[in-house]
Amino acid sequence: MFFRRPSVIQASDNPVVKELEPGTYYWCSCGRSKTQPLCDGSHEGTEHKPIEFSVSKKKKYAFCACKHTGKPPFCDNGHKARIFRLEAGTYFWCQCGKSENQPWCDGSHEGTSHFPLEFQMDKEERVAMCNCKHTACAPFCDNAHREV
Repeated sequence: MFFRRPSVIQASDNPVVKELEPGTYYWCSCGRSKTQPLCDGSHEGTEHKPIEFSVSKKKKYAFCACKHTGKPPFCDNGHKARIFRLEAGTYFWCQCGKSENQPWCDGSHEGTSHFPLEFQMDKEERVAMCNCKHTACAPFCDNAHREV
């Protein structure tokens, strides 16, 4: 998986469903933990830190494993909207936010000062594309949507 977000590993394409007792836990934000979705300290030496969260009742929860949720630690199905398998070739990413075919440009920027961002893929890869338009790594998601 190619994210353009240094040292993040996608633990899974699907959420991790886990039953928890009431209490405080730490969600793995780096994807390295062997005890997904919970932190096991594998982030040591990276810029990532676990995210503390609490649950008040015993039940099953769906946790984000792609590490691109907008609602950490819980899955928001963002992995379905932003992750694409792109073949080698040229692509045009929408920068204006008006395209009906996000994240791809459909020409809706016509008449504005915006232009699509042209980018190349040298080989087939799975990538996380930015839909919020706040990424510092355009056109790829860097999880800036968490701060928006």
